[in-house]
Amino acid sequence: MSRNQQIAKMIGRKNSGHTQSDNQNMIINGAMHVAQRLTQGTTYVDSTTASLYAIDRFNFSGNPTDTMRISQSTDTPGGAFGYSLLMTSKAATTFTGTQYAMIGQRVEAKNIAHVGFGTAAAQPLVCSFYIKCSVTGSIPFTLMNHDDTQIFTANCTINTANTWEYKTISVPARTTGTWNGAGSTAIGLKVQWYTGLGPDHSDGGTSTDGGWNTSYDYAVPGHINVCSTNAATLYITGVQLQVGTQATAFQHRTFGEERQSCQRYYQRYSNFANYAGLALGSNWSATNGNCPFFLESTMRTPPGIEYSNLAHFSLGGRFNAANSGAPTGLHNDGYSGGNNLDLGYVRSSGGMAVTSIYLLEFVNSTAGVSWLAFNSEL
Repeated sequence: MSRNQQIAKMIGRKNSGHTQSDNQNMIINGAMHVAQRLTQGTTYVDSTTASLYAIDRFNFSGNPTDTMRISQSTDTPGGAFGYSLLMTSKAATTFTGTQYAMIGQRVEAKNIAHVGFGTAAAQPLVCSFYIKCSVTGSIPFTLMNHDDTQIFTANCTINTANTWEYKTISVPARTTGTWNGAGSTAIGLKVQWYTGLGPDHSDGGTSTDGGWNTSYDYAVPGHINVCSTNAATLYITGVQLQVGTQATAFQHRTFGEERQSCQRYYQRYSNFANYAGLALGSNWSATNGNCPFFLESTMRTPPGIEYSNLAHFSLGGRFNAANSGAPTGLHNDGYSGGNNLDLGYVRSSGGMAVTSIYLLEFVNSTAGVSWLAFNSEL
């Protein structure tokens, strides 16, 4: 590219109100790069009524349970995209009443404060993404506030089965309703695709294609339920949500940038060798102790502790420390922000030497099976 062409391209970005450094995309991991939960021998996650994750930042749930299987796929529209989110229906499900199946992302309030929803200064949004589905018809797309009292609905129409299609959906500015503000670390808005909806959430008659409602109508009449077809597939990637009325090219971030953004909400550490050390700690009683643990990124709120199995860990005594072995509990014993967390451990059988040093370590002969996670998802 010549210097003149570079300047012209920069001017074009300036005139459109965007530059490469704008960070205009409010969606994290829209290219589906990061999948921390799928790196320890797990290749998919099945839906339950609880909100779960397979691809980082994209939650999914369903009622009835076990309607969807979510995995990371290398089937993409090409270009710079390397991955997509793949939903596979597990049965031909009939959705009744308020039943549903959903995939989406919860965006933190701090990240949408500039949009101004709920005020006279509210701005319009545009959501763009690539989608491929084995079933043709209109898939319900929604954007809503934290408590589902402000609901935008639109049709995401699949024109050709098993073919990548690029979609843009314009969202009018919403000046009314209650929205979590700039100081909140709670949900700001939810971006969702419904793969199944019962009539109680789709036949109220208040939803329109491209309009807002306050009646818990999540779909425009005439929509399809992808999960009503056994083994149906739905792929999504390149998800971008930005201020304005015109979608711009997808903002690609490096894997490191996306991973760091994801780690505000979830961090997972795994053993890639037997007896991989995690942290050094000391006991304050015969059954309890603490390890200073250094997180890779500051988390949204004090995280919950998750792990593969307590038998996958060992408290190895150092300096004549007594009664080493597997812990009987791990918990967050204190987090005040930043990268430092006080990881508490319990060994209920007692007998550990007070003030002695213990090494908390992974212990499993199969590398990658053991993991410790910190969860601060919305």
